[in-house]
Amino acid sequence: IIPDLSEEIPSAQKAEPMDNVTPISDKPGYVLYTVRPKETLYGIARQYNTTVDELIRLNPVLKEGLREGQQIQVPSSTQAPQPSTDSRQQHETVSSQEPVASNQQKPVNYIEHRVERKETLYSISKKYDVSTSEIIRLNPGIGSVIRRGDVLRIPLKQLQSEEKATKTSPDTVVLGRDIYREAAKPLASSCTPGEDTRIFKVVLLLPFSLETLDEIITSGTSELPQPEEYRAFDFIQFYQGMLIGLDAAADLGIKLNVEVLDSDAGSSTVKTRQIISSGKLNGSHLIIGPLFAESFELVVDYASKQNIPIVNPLSQRAEILNDPQVIKIQPSPWTIYNGAARQLVDAYPDANFTVVRRNATENSSMAETFERALQKTAKPGHFKTVNYAQTHDQGIMNAMIAGRKNVIMLLTNDKAFIPAVLRRLYENQEKYDITIMGMPEWENMEIDIHYLQSLQAHFFSSRYVNYSNPETIKFVQEFRKRYIAEPEAAKFAFMGYDIARYFTQALYYFGPGFINCLPEYKYDGLSEQFRFYRSDKGGYDNAGMFVYRYNEFKRENIKPQPQ
Repeated sequence: IIPDLSEEIPSAQKAEPMDNVTPISDKPGYVLYTVRPKETLYGIARQYNTTVDELIRLNPVLKEGLREGQQIQVPSSTQAPQPSTDSRQQHETVSSQEPVASNQQKPVNYIEHRVERKETLYSISKKYDVSTSEIIRLNPGIGSVIRRGDVLRIPLKQLQSEEKATKTSPDTVVLGRDIYREAAKPLASSCTPGEDTRIFKVVLLLPFSLETLDEIITSGTSELPQPEEYRAFDFIQFYQGMLIGLDAAADLGIKLNVEVLDSDAGSSTVKTRQIISSGKLNGSHLIIGPLFAESFELVVDYASKQNIPIVNPLSQRAEILNDPQVIKIQPSPWTIYNGAARQLVDAYPDANFTVVRRNATENSSMAETFERALQKTAKPGHFKTVNYAQTHDQGIMNAMIAGRKNVIMLLTNDKAFIPAVLRRLYENQEKYDITIMGMPEWENMEIDIHYLQSLQAHFFSSRYVNYSNPETIKFVQEFRKRYIAEPEAAKFAFMGYDIARYFTQALYYFGPGFINCLPEYKYDGLSEQFRFYRSDKGGYDNAGMFVYRYNEFKRENIKPQPQ
């Protein structure tokens, strides 16, 4: 036996009627249920053999949350439900069998686990060495997000088949688990990489605007439009980079059935609706795109119903994360600012940090995010803020400390202000050790490169290309060979490659349920860094970002990626 675990045998007897259930006279098959203290929506769904989604459909007010004393409609069951155990059950209870259902399915051994703070479906599955899909199958009302206090049924792994079952000593096996084997080694992760050799269907929805390429121009070449004038070429490098990434995946033995479809550009959704109704997305294991908001929302609705992961490569909007199948590539601005602050403090732990605002309103939310992050991470007394409109140059000079590295964060894109401040800092380098951090947009401005080099200019961004990386060199050479063109980060060539490589490998390693393994599967690509986590909204957001500096007139990542 296992200490602190009790055995619970489900009763076949009918329970007494519950005092918080009232029949609905004009709606046969449904009753009014009064919510008790500490009950959860999942727990009520389990009592009535239904799902959380069905309860919300019957009671739209539940979208705002469940409240004690609230009356909700629930489907009446053939057997009176037992009171919810959510508020009184032990953390783990062994239950020997599921009650045998009317269809005479084989009983399943399980234990019940109360969800603790910060636990996820993945971490629980890892703890018990079962897959998340097995947990979901045994808990049909689980919904997309589990919450603290929820009680989940966890299937117990059988070490022997029923056909070859043999009698074992009661002190060595408990409900099919060899307790000595469990003590000898840690439970394996359900996200341990393997090799899934099935053929995966991947659909790319990209706005090629093929309808604009339906004419033949017979006049002289001097009258031909430039490629950038064609809308069809807006995302061509993203597609070309992705093709190289897909070929690299095939070279690794990953079997793919890739379908490329022309989706809408802008606010139109005509093509996208036709794609959905045509059934071309059916059976997909992964959808990448569409790239525009209105079309993306339509496909998310379809993907959610079919449980298909869908990748958004370009949007920073947190709103798209409301569905658990959505994977957002671009980190939010808030994530980038916080990440930049942390990386700077990690790189220069003893530095004196100063956030310089040109005035109180420009980039105020950005400045506030940096200030809050630095207050938490920098050493006490090593952080200051300056409003230049009030204190001018003297405010910056007073904020710096001689004999200590001074990191000056200039959060402005004002083309007149930036050169003037940089010149003043440049002139004071003999007295102060100065490092500046500027905005990514500075690199497109006409700023004296000697200022940036001498002041060790740092920039933050969601992408960074290390052109000395052997993998990057190999990709650039292949891109030039195939397309007789230069891959550009601004045209998403490197991003397309990284997305193709990462997600095809995730499918190969973890199978169709790969989305649950994303937080454990980190990737440093040619231009992207993937550090996914499940957001509070349900979808997967990316926390990967870079801080790079000018060194010897070259960009250099202050947190080098593995080669």
